[in-house]
Amino acid sequence: SGRLFQVLGGLSGAAAVGAGAYGSHGLTKRASDVHYVEKWNLAVQYHMVHAVALCSLPALCGPPLGPAVGCAFLAGTVLFSGGLYASSYHEDRSYGRFAPYGGMAYIAGWLLFAVGKLRR
Repeated sequence: SGRLFQVLGGLSGAAAVGAGAYGSHGLTKRASDVHYVEKWNLAVQYHMVHAVALCSLPALCGPPLGPAVGCAFLAGTVLFSGGLYASSYHEDRSYGRFAPYGGMAYIAGWLLFAVGKLRR
């Protein structure tokens, strides 16, 4: 499962770079409100940080908690960053309703990581 999280982290990192490029070159030209650009950039930041964390996960946190940490980070990326991306792209704040669940998934992942380190 460690290799899988590294692959997913690499793919996620590539997607984050693409999202960042779109935010800088596409979204800024079409967004009617700077708020949406700011939310997009926040989504990119969290997306990239957690892509790097996924790539590093096997070296930093092994079984039994490593897979749970990875799943929490993936869920956080889909719900938090994905919710903010959708909200910004569609200029509809209602998509942001998923972001708090993603934030909780990110927090859970980091807490699981800390617990895993305490157990070692």
